[in-house]
Amino acid sequence: MMHWQELDLPLNASSWSEEDLKKPEKFYEMTVLLNAQREIADKILDSQWETKWRQEKVGKAASTPTV
Repeated sequence: MMHWQELDLPLNASSWSEEDLKKPEKFYEMTVLLNAQREIADKILDSQWETKWRQEKVGKAASTPTV
């Protein structure tokens, strides 16, 4: 059994041995974990983009003189 502390991140297909991937449950595990990792990374990147966009809008609004 592997512990979370022992994981090398980010995961990729080579994180599993060829022998492991012959087992359907291990192949499924790999697919699920790689997809979840991709979704999490996408959400982090989206969040970072949104934060940057908001900061730019606030900065632009703060520098625009009001009449």
